[in-house]
Amino acid sequence: MSAFLPWHSPALHGLELLAAQEDWLIHLTDTLGNCLHHGIGCDAVRECLEQLMQGLERCLEEEEHAFAEMGLQMDALHRIAHSQLHLAIETMTERHARGEQVGEHLLQQLQDWLLEHCGQLHTESLHH
Repeated sequence: MSAFLPWHSPALHGLELLAAQEDWLIHLTDTLGNCLHHGIGCDAVRECLEQLMQGLERCLEEEEHAFAEMGLQMDALHRIAHSQLHLAIETMTERHARGEQVGEHLLQQLQDWLLEHCGQLHTESLHH
């Protein structure tokens, strides 16, 4: 899986940063899905969870900066959604460490996030 984290590029701002974050998450999701489909899920799940734990908190910080650059305000519900995702990833990480199979649940969580959360970001940014 890619170790690229969008916020490591200081040249990215506003919509470009949000797009890079989404691309990062799409890549993680696609890689996880392909690995699960081919029966090589355990290591892929661990690696995906590790990258998510490293990246999600920073994503919110950078998202806030991107919103400010675009003249948008990040509301409490948006922050709560990020917190809920972070908690879900922490829980799956703990379950995975105990040997539980969380790959399909993780994949579904990421697909839902991309569809619901990232899709909402596109709608918000286009209307402002």
